Amino acid sequence: MNKVLSFLLFTFYSITSANDCNIQFKKAVQFYEAKQYASSVEQFNRCLDQGIKNAEIYYNIANAQYKDGNLALAILPFEKALKINPLDLDAIHNLTIAQSQQLDKQVSID
Repeated sequence: MNKVLSFLLFTFYSITSANDCNIQFKKAVQFYEAKQYASSVEQFNRCLDQGIKNAEIYYNIANAQYKDGNLALAILPFEKALKINPLDLDAIHNLTIAQSQQLDKQVSID
């Protein structure tokens, strides 16, 4: 019985979190389209705070950070998006652009 109740509670929480994230995601896109990039990032981060982590959220955070002039803050979310979906050509392209514009180049110590 406890396993069934736990499963139902987890399922309810997952559905509720997903629904909340859908609302946050839509708001984030609206802010992005209005060129309010900081607000867009804030809304996307609310999805992450709910435990919803997917490549699209990280990709959009990275793009909003980049558009807002926060180059350094854009690179890590691009990398996180690619860790989840390594074949995302748009993320690969945008990460390459962001890295090429970085003033302080990182040097590998291999």
